[in-house]
Amino acid sequence: MIRLSQSVVVPLLAAILLAGCFAPAGLEVAYENVDWLIGKELERRLCPAGPRRVEWEQAIDRLHRWHRRKELPRYAGLLRRVAAVLDRAPTKADLDKLAREVERAATRLRRQVVEPVSRLLASREDRELECLERSTGEALKAAREAARADVTGAEQAASLVSRLEPFTGAFDAAQRARITAHYASQAGPSAAELDRRGRAGAAFIELLRRPVGERLTALREILDGSRRLVDDAPRPATAAGPAASLASGTSLVWQLLQLLRPEQRQALAETARDLATRLERLSRRRSG
Repeated sequence: MIRLSQSVVVPLLAAILLAGCFAPAGLEVAYENVDWLIGKELERRLCPAGPRRVEWEQAIDRLHRWHRRKELPRYAGLLRRVAAVLDRAPTKADLDKLAREVERAATRLRRQVVEPVSRLLASREDRELECLERSTGEALKAAREAARADVTGAEQAASLVSRLEPFTGAFDAAQRARITAHYASQAGPSAAELDRRGRAGAAFIELLRRPVGERLTALREILDGSRRLVDDAPRPATAAGPAASLASGTSLVWQLLQLLRPEQRQALAETARDLATRLERLSRRRSG
């Protein structure tokens, strides 16, 4: 199922500040192929074929071109502001300000995506609905299996540290212990949360069985975040959901930043500047 909300982009802030999700050298290759990657995921989830596949590919291409031209220069500016913050001892206020910028970027992206995705989903074919129903069930099954897996805090911490150390230098024993303690305190999704996901998936499938006009209206409201899948009452604009997710994400990043030594923060600042330069270069390239 295609999910859009402001909160899903919060992890991007951690990626920007911690520079641990990708090597700068790989960023350009990944971005140039992001439309292909989205297309492969769409193929797995929705199975569009023939003219329908072309429609989706054209919509993805338009979004990619807009993002390259309009958003990459903004991301580069944000990264340079991140670097400036890391050059000094960052404060929680600094982090909150950067988080709000990320949230605004998420809002801009969502506004570009909602209408074309709503229209394409509203005009779905029966075969696509069958594919979506199957892939949604498989995703829920995988989530339940992952929740049963016994992944320790130490294993999660080791994974994070292994991604960060190429950019920050080695973590000492005290840093590793604090990261491990954090992960050990985090619970995975509860049975109730997994049940909610299952009901949301079923509700989405049922929505796509409605008449086309009803589908389009409901899809717009769901994808722009104004309506819940498992609660059809419109969600107030002041709902705490996105704000709470943003606060949770920035709190985690803040805790991690406080663990870093000055030389580690400086290394991340240099990475942020390098990424900014690469994004500026990408923004000037012609798509396709």
